[in-house]
Amino acid sequence: DTGNHRVQVFHPNGTLAYRLGSEGRGPGEFYVPVGVAFGPGGIMAVADTHNHRVQVFHPSGTLAYRLGSAGQGPGEFDGIAGVAFGPGGIIAAADMINDRVQVFHPNGTLAYRLGSEGQGPGEFYRPFGVAFGPGGIMAVADTGNHRVQVFHPNGTLAYRLGSEGQGPGEFVIPYGVAFGPGGIMAVADTGNGRVQVFHPPQGLPLAEAPPPRIVNPMLWGEPPWEICHP
Repeated sequence: DTGNHRVQVFHPNGTLAYRLGSEGRGPGEFYVPVGVAFGPGGIMAVADTHNHRVQVFHPSGTLAYRLGSAGQGPGEFDGIAGVAFGPGGIIAAADMINDRVQVFHPNGTLAYRLGSEGQGPGEFYRPFGVAFGPGGIMAVADTGNHRVQVFHPNGTLAYRLGSEGQGPGEFVIPYGVAFGPGGIMAVADTGNGRVQVFHPPQGLPLAEAPPPRIVNPMLWGEPPWEICHP
C-alpha cells in the first residue's frame, strides 16, 4: 500500500488479516514501500523503497531483520524496487538507482551483486522487477533498457528478451516479471499497457517444460494476451 506507507495482508477469502507499518524510518516503519515477497516458512520481505532498505518479517508480523541502508557500497541501496526469494531462502533486491541487483544469503550477508549502469549484456538502467524461476534462474526487468535479462544461478547471463517497441516481444518500460507453471515468464509491459507471456527458451534447463495454456484470455482485456517465443 505504497502511498499509505504500509503493507496489508489478506486471507484467501479476501478479508483483511493484518497490516504492517506506518510512515517513518524506524524499525517496522516504511516510506513508500514498493515491492513485497514471501519466502520460506512464511517470512515476508518488503522493499522499503525510500528508506533504502529491505525489512523482513516473521509470519506473526513481527520484524525479523533489516537489510541495507542508503549508499552505493556493497549491501547499500538507492531507491530499492523489486524483491524476491530464491532457492534456499536467498533474497534478491533490485537496487534501482544504483543500476544493479544485490543478492543476500538468508543470514543477511551479501552473496553477490549483478550489473552496473549501461546497455550492454548484464548491465542495467533502472532495474525494477526481479523473480526466481525453475532451477534458480533469475529474471530482472531491466526497465530503462526496455528488456528482461535472465541469469543463471551462478550470476552469469543466460539470455535477454526484448527491445524497445510496440510489437510482439518488444517492451516499453517493463516493470514486473514473474515465472509461472512450466517455466513460462510473464512480463508487465507497462508503457504498452499489456502483459506478454513467453515460453521458456529451448536449450536451457527449462526446455522440457510443457507449453502454457491460455484459460479465458478475454480476462486480460484488450489487446488480447500475446504468447511470444523469444
